[in-house]
Amino acid sequence: MKKRTLSYLKKVALLTSLSSLIVPIHSVYAAQAASVKLEAKSNSKTKGQLEIVQKGKEVLIKGEISGLGPNTVHGFHVHENGDCSAKDGSSAGGHFNPMDKNHGGPEMDKHHVGDLGNIRANKNGKALIDKKYKFLTLEEAKKASILNKAIIVHSKADDLESQPSGDAGKRIACGIIKESKIK
Repeated sequence: MKKRTLSYLKKVALLTSLSSLIVPIHSVYAAQAASVKLEAKSNSKTKGQLEIVQKGKEVLIKGEISGLGPNTVHGFHVHENGDCSAKDGSSAGGHFNPMDKNHGGPEMDKHHVGDLGNIRANKNGKALIDKKYKFLTLEEAKKASILNKAIIVHSKADDLESQPSGDAGKRIACGIIKESKIK
């Protein structure tokens, strides 16, 4: 009887240990998603919808932004606060920068987590977004998580070097990054 109990307890301990590995493996490889509804700020007509999907260590941002000037370039950033209540978008705070780095372009070695580069509008004033980033995450427990932060579209191009934020001008659209279901 004592041997059976000991054998049973060993099996339970082994299964418990193995099952604790399943959750972390799943969370590392599971796709996560978020959506952003961009609303006009600073008396602009800019609006849009973005879908964000994370698969492994890569984050894809896709969507469309309208109400931009024809053939214009605009700074595109994640800002630190998930708050778009101010008419000028200032409630979103500064660029999301949890690693305390200087501003730069997304392809540079060192830059804010929120530095997503620029977007380009076509002749009709629409920007079609289809960008991949390896430095972003939707995993809420991670320091670089962009969930519940804001995405801002600026009135001018980001020069990718001026400190602290690339001299990208007014905030003309703002939207909060909210968790969603994968479509």
